[in-house]
Amino acid sequence: MNADFKRILQKVGVIQQRFGLSSVTPRLKACRELLSHQDVIQVAVFGRYKSGKSSFLNALADTRVLPVGVLPVTTVLTWLRYGPVESARAEFLDGREISIDSGEIEEYVAEERNPGNEKQVATVRIQLPSLERYKGLEFVDTPGIGSLFKHGTEVSLRWLPYAAVALVLVSVDQPLSEEDLGFISQLRQHTPRVILILAKADRVGDTELAEIGTFSTTHLMRELETEIPVLPFCSLPDVGDLRSAEWRAALDEQILRPIAANSEHEHERILAHKCMSLIDECASLLSIALTAATRSDEERLHIREYVFEEGQSLPLIQKEIGLLTHDLTSTMTDRLWQHLGVFHGEVRAKLVEDFRRQWPKWRGNLWNLTRVYEQWLRASLSRELKELSQREGLTLLAPLGEAEAALTHVVERFLARLAERVTDTLGVPIVPAEHALHITEPDSPDVDVGAVFDTPWDTVWFLIPMLVFRSLIRRHFIKQIKWEVEKHLARTAAQWAERINMAIERAAKEEESYVQGQISTFDIMLSETDREIPAIRQALDELQSLRIVAGQAPGG
Repeated sequence: MNADFKRILQKVGVIQQRFGLSSVTPRLKACRELLSHQDVIQVAVFGRYKSGKSSFLNALADTRVLPVGVLPVTTVLTWLRYGPVESARAEFLDGREISIDSGEIEEYVAEERNPGNEKQVATVRIQLPSLERYKGLEFVDTPGIGSLFKHGTEVSLRWLPYAAVALVLVSVDQPLSEEDLGFISQLRQHTPRVILILAKADRVGDTELAEIGTFSTTHLMRELETEIPVLPFCSLPDVGDLRSAEWRAALDEQILRPIAANSEHEHERILAHKCMSLIDECASLLSIALTAATRSDEERLHIREYVFEEGQSLPLIQKEIGLLTHDLTSTMTDRLWQHLGVFHGEVRAKLVEDFRRQWPKWRGNLWNLTRVYEQWLRASLSRELKELSQREGLTLLAPLGEAEAALTHVVERFLARLAERVTDTLGVPIVPAEHALHITEPDSPDVDVGAVFDTPWDTVWFLIPMLVFRSLIRRHFIKQIKWEVEKHLARTAAQWAERINMAIERAAKEEESYVQGQISTFDIMLSETDREIPAIRQALDELQSLRIVAGQAPGG
């Protein structure tokens, strides 16, 4: 079948170039990539914030090779596969490669050690002897279901078409959401092998777990009209839960080992699925072009005016996105401060208690005491605010989910209207384009402790006898804690708001760009003239023949 797939992709590539079908480029590239790598099947692990992707892969590998954390950790694609000797290498965007120790992996893939991927890492590839039972599979730890707008999630969605097998992790703490359904629907376009993993399954009892599994299976079948396997899993090694071993065995026996044992068959099945999706997308666009080409110039002009609302479709959607973005971002600081402000007393009490424990240990003149105090306060505030952000992360990031849903709704409604207008005028049934928006979580804000004294008394420390003023200075330091906590909680809220708003605004711009691209594609298809009819028909016939060939592959 490899020669057949190669011929299919060559011919589809010619058609794509001939008619300017730029929207199919990612699918075409992914098919070519899969055809050229037949020695391994890539198993991508996707999941949202705190879903436990890295912990899941650590559990499969029986070793803690990937960093884990409460805040978003992974920033670049990380690949794991079997190797006789444990090894790791980092590949950079400029083409450089270096070997790294397993203990250094966190320096390249963790957000805290490589913020915003400032080290320009493309991927980190790891080989582990413990993955021998999964020989033939290559696991991919993605930066999360995220965004087209920032480093981590941009990588994930850009890589989406390349997924051969997709494991989607959803925590039992968070029911299957509309965003999860939309993402799984997207994945189904690219691979026939999508499996839903109910992570952290040890947190619920058997009865509740069964209810969650039934709900997920039923919901997936109803919304996607296809059966998606749903399996529970626990990543913790020593939870004292006998079910954990059963869940691990079920995943191995039902999913991973059969795929590894029948890798050639699975490879052809996945490639056939991807090729048919590619062919269907090309055929759908060319059907529009063919119908438009049979109309007169005047009819085509009227059709385009109607479909694009006399040139107002783009300005209207831009205005709608702009108003929505303003509504989402204008009150963000106040909203986050209302939530974080209630923790002022709690954080202040913890710092004051710790200060009282530390104070008797501090010695020296006013200058030395002030420096020690500043260092302590900076470290303590950083620790407490980080812990608070971790604990309240889901609430702080809730506006991102709301923005995703709102912007996606606006764009999907526009795409549906566009497809409906094409169908109304040309009689060609068009399925609205699948579209899902994902916005990445922002980085944690920093901490900056201000001057301890309004007047720089510590610079004249030699005039201030500590034996007399030590208790007074102690009271001043405690008073300073209250002010610094309030200031930094407000500052944290403002910085979170700024980062979230920037992410939403970038998302809005990308949505506008996406809509513009859709309008441009439809405009090209609706502009084809009768001179192109023979070429379009020939291309459609060829696509139909190619689809038959692809469908003859195993699982096609």
